[in-house]
Amino acid sequence: MPLLEGQYNVPRYFRNGHVHTLYPFLLRKISEISYKRERIHTSDGDFLDLDWSKVGAKHLIILSHGLEGSSGQQYIKGMARFFNQQGVDALAWNNRSCSGELNRLPSFYHSGLSQDLEQVIEHVLAMKCYDKIALIGFSMGANQTLKYLGEKGEQVPKEIIGAATFSCPVELESCSRKLAKKENSLYMINFLFSMKSKLLKKHWREKYDDINLKQALMASTFPTWDKLVTAPLSGFADERDYYQQASCLSFLEQIKIPTLLVNAKDDPFLDRLAFPRELAREHEFFHFESPEFGGHVAFMAGHKEANTWSELRAFEFLQQYFTG
Repeated sequence: MPLLEGQYNVPRYFRNGHVHTLYPFLLRKISEISYKRERIHTSDGDFLDLDWSKVGAKHLIILSHGLEGSSGQQYIKGMARFFNQQGVDALAWNNRSCSGELNRLPSFYHSGLSQDLEQVIEHVLAMKCYDKIALIGFSMGANQTLKYLGEKGEQVPKEIIGAATFSCPVELESCSRKLAKKENSLYMINFLFSMKSKLLKKHWREKYDDINLKQALMASTFPTWDKLVTAPLSGFADERDYYQQASCLSFLEQIKIPTLLVNAKDDPFLDRLAFPRELAREHEFFHFESPEFGGHVAFMAGHKEANTWSELRAFEFLQQYFTG
């Protein structure tokens, strides 16, 4: 696939990665989507909440949200709205603890928990309602999606015809260091406030013995948080073991279906290792694009009610496989 940097004419007022990232988060509102919720139970005794937006189609997109996001994020609802308008059903699933209700198990979700995406896919396939399914992921959800596709390799279900992903960290350790920089402190404060709030609520219920709650509540960066919380609760030796096992980078070569990754050059979350250009040049199925602008899961193309460029690009990439 040719690169499309030149085809994304970002408005001049969005040519700042931080402004571009924050604008849709604070001001974009998608009101046309009305979800119908379904709860499924995981193989380890937990649950996942799935939000459907159906138009009676035989084609489906499965949407995976970013860190501390949910099916209610505007980039999720915007993508669901656009594909619904094109005659495609949408399913937005919520990672554990992200649907408005804390999950049952002591552990939370994490960036490499592609097994939950797999369980969502298996549930959909068991319904026998859809001929063709595409995966769309954002940020952490993009990492989960790409990791799933690489893990499955040639064993990806035949119904899954392609994937489009945006703003993916790719290599978690380097991006965690990037987010720890002073200019990204606002994002860190926001993420960790939400995660610490959940941890406190769970601590009152679980009474954790295997983590130092006081130190965890003082964490100011992801490496510290992942060392104190993510790793022990999710079965990793430490934060570096978690980053190594959870990053999609080492799984990209094994992808065997048409897959697009778009990471903007001005994304304030992403380090250089999140731009796998060389791998994509030699890969039959994995396509990488890197427009100059786009921020993090933003890609605005006009006013706040308009479709984003990422919505247009995802449909443009995937429709050839829906119709082929």
